[in-house]
Amino acid sequence: MIDKQDGVVDRNKEGTIIHPVPNKQRSGSWGSSRKPTKTKIIQKPVKTIKSLAPATIFEYIRRRKAGKTFKVGIVIGVAQDHKINVGWSKCNVKEDKFTYATGSGMAYERAIGLRNSPPAPLCIRTQLRRFGGRCVRYFKDANQLVLPS
Repeated sequence: MIDKQDGVVDRNKEGTIIHPVPNKQRSGSWGSSRKPTKTKIIQKPVKTIKSLAPATIFEYIRRRKAGKTFKVGIVIGVAQDHKINVGWSKCNVKEDKFTYATGSGMAYERAIGLRNSPPAPLCIRTQLRRFGGRCVRYFKDANQLVLPS
């Protein structure tokens, strides 16, 4: 909760930090009046995959549309017990927008086996195979590569 008198900063249930931000003073023919301070919500930083598991590597799935390149998904490789597991996540571009937090979380859970992994779409299978080769070169001590079907 924010105490506007003292400018105390607190966290709400989602963990976002709330800072009081004063408005600029208005001036003009109507006279100057000062509005009460507004609150500015700052989202806490998204945990990266490297902070969750240090033995990971990732690559974005990109698509071109009307000359622009968009990120539509992510592929993650996780090295565990001399084995490389690959997980993927791809958003439905017509209905929603790709975000790093949800995409990397889903791909990581699919890679380590917490989430049931459906068969990979045909449009990303080539990229999965290329990414598997990159993982083998990156993780030198791994003996086995597990790609999603």
